[in-house]
Amino acid sequence: MKRAGHMGFALLILSAFVYATGTRYFEGRFWEITLAYLLFSVAPDVDIVLGLRHRGVTHTLVGAVLFGLLSSIALNDTWGISCVTGFAVGFSAVILHILLDLTNYMRFCPLYPISRRKIALRLVRSNSIIANTALLILGGIALYRVVHLHGIPLPGI
Repeated sequence: MKRAGHMGFALLILSAFVYATGTRYFEGRFWEITLAYLLFSVAPDVDIVLGLRHRGVTHTLVGAVLFGLLSSIALNDTWGISCVTGFAVGFSAVILHILLDLTNYMRFCPLYPISRRKIALRLVRSNSIIANTALLILGGIALYRVVHLHGIPLPGI
């Protein structure tokens, strides 16, 4: 999927999590964690920028753990968020990225190093304007709803 699709899907899943659990896991840093979640939801595609094989190591369990560790350090150093929460943010955002990419046509090895089996569900093209836009809109609406449902103040207000 494209950036918009990944970010929308991340917002959709994050909103479902907040709807179910409230904000108790956000350590009083809802917007900071949401921003980090969005950034890490597109992090695996750094392989394109770095000239690496697309959907290689950054789209595997190894990549998810590495991004989780990076997120843990970055969120702790930047906002004092616990290392466990920071890891959960990066790791889960990357896992969601991988799950969404599985719906595309390009086969890759998401379970590496456990398995080298290449998988693709071939449900939607990654460049589908309809799918990417729909995910972004649905994610934005879901976030809007849970923010108002839980009375989360807007940043800077």
